[in-house]
Amino acid sequence: MALLLIFFFAFVAAASFSDTRAPPFCGNPFPLTSENLDFFEGLANGSIDAAQGSSDLLNKQNYGGPRPWPRNSENKVVIQYCFQTPDVRDKIGQQFREFGIDEWMRALGGAASSATGHGLVFEETLDVNGRPFSCKYPDGSWNQKVDKNAVMIGWSYSKHFAGGATVGFVGFVSGDPPVPGIHGIIFGHTWINPTLVHELGHVLGMAHEHQRKDRDGSVAYRCHNVQGFYTKFEKFKASNPDAKWSDLCDDLINALLMDFAGKNFVRQFSLGDARSREGRFIIWEVADYGEPYDQQSIMHYHSDIHVADDLYCLRGPGLTDGCTLVNNLPGHEKEYIRRSHRPSAGDIKWVRKTYPWMDPPKNA
Repeated sequence: MALLLIFFFAFVAAASFSDTRAPPFCGNPFPLTSENLDFFEGLANGSIDAAQGSSDLLNKQNYGGPRPWPRNSENKVVIQYCFQTPDVRDKIGQQFREFGIDEWMRALGGAASSATGHGLVFEETLDVNGRPFSCKYPDGSWNQKVDKNAVMIGWSYSKHFAGGATVGFVGFVSGDPPVPGIHGIIFGHTWINPTLVHELGHVLGMAHEHQRKDRDGSVAYRCHNVQGFYTKFEKFKASNPDAKWSDLCDDLINALLMDFAGKNFVRQFSLGDARSREGRFIIWEVADYGEPYDQQSIMHYHSDIHVADDLYCLRGPGLTDGCTLVNNLPGHEKEYIRRSHRPSAGDIKWVRKTYPWMDPPKNA
């Protein structure tokens, strides 16, 4: 069990969405409970500093995985959020609304309605006078006036950190009571506007496009360009003399055991629930629901994420040799993948399919 907990510290991790050398923390596919780690405290004090990718785990909701957010009595999907402290609200509150929530609403065509085709509503927790509630009291305990399923927004003082979030409505074994603070987003000094949109995508339950099973038909993953590859591979090969690059690059278990940053790029699979299942890793398959691969998705990595320190990933013909992910063009040409700044058409289709508008129930 002690060894498993060490692995958890490597898994539950975060890195900058704007630091070109490191991928964003794009989702934590298990609850933020005291049985795992204090996610926010770890990011704030710098004890958590690696990266953890995510996947769409909504297809595993019957196995303890995240679920779509539930509907209220009016058939709306209301996602409440609160800021961990008043200071955090001062730092990020206005921007979170204007460049995060409002960007999604603009992309969706407006507020929830039959015309826009979605039922999503984001609401900050407020008192009867319209004043915001903080998620926690000054002593660190949960504010009992705040819904336990509210998304807690925190702030990290770690260097080079931009944002991280949990994925979907965190699933529990049937009958388990809700635990306050298990849903969360955390931002840091290096956030940019796409960070806000990206992390909200994960809160809704969205996955990384580049971890889809069919990604190799659209993009090329250059595992050897990922920071730390050669060091990790030599260490892996010391105990596995016949090992090939693919044994580290394409096998999630090996990447996890070696704490190799390439775990964030592994095709088709992601770490599942970190809650122990007889001391074994839980690996869940990435779901894509048969939709076309969407390189424009706000959830897709750009080319110079997690590039090794001694390499250069540049835009332009013949300049992408140092990149980790590149677009496949006809004739074996490669193209730099730019950062997405807003939800794509594919993202919007996913949201409308997952959270469609439903008319309020008729009065009996």
